[in-house]
Amino acid sequence: MCTRLVAPVNAQAIYRRDRGRCHICGKHVKRVDASMDHLKPISLGGVHAPWNVGLAHLRCNLKRNNRGSAQLLLALMC
Repeated sequence: MCTRLVAPVNAQAIYRRDRGRCHICGKHVKRVDASMDHLKPISLGGVHAPWNVGLAHLRCNLKRNNRGSAQLLLALMC
């Protein structure tokens, strides 16, 4: 049986930890535009835990989809 770690993730704590900055584009995120993004996507073996979650604009998060940061940069350059 496969068990995955599911740690509680507090959105307010992530916002404070990341100082209100999107980890994808680096710009300030208004709370109404904020989303939490898995740094290593769950579909690629990441876990849902505070150390694997970063603040992101919802728009940036949707654009990133399940790509890692390197794949996202390549997609944005094309």
